[in-house]
Amino acid sequence: MLIEKVIIKGFRNFEEATINLNDSTLIIGANDVGKTNFIYGLRVLLDKSLSERDIEPQETDFHIKNNGTQLERFSIDIYF
Repeated sequence: MLIEKVIIKGFRNFEEATINLNDSTLIIGANDVGKTNFIYGLRVLLDKSLSERDIEPQETDFHIKNNGTQLERFSIDIYF
C-alpha cells in the first residue's frame, strides 16, 4: 500500500500543505522547513508503537500564524 497524498492543515510549521508522493519520492530540503514535522505527522497516524502520550496533541503542535495567533485545530489526511 502506497501513500499517494498527504494534506496537512494547521500542524506545527504547516499552515496548509498538500504533498503528493509516489514510489520514488525523496524527502529532502534545507534545515527548518518541516521534514521532521511531516514524518512525525505520518507517524502519529500510522505508527502503532507510539504511546497514547506520544499521540496526544501538545500546544506546540498547533500552527502559529505570522501575526502571532495560534490555530485551534489541525488535520492530517493521508490518501492511499
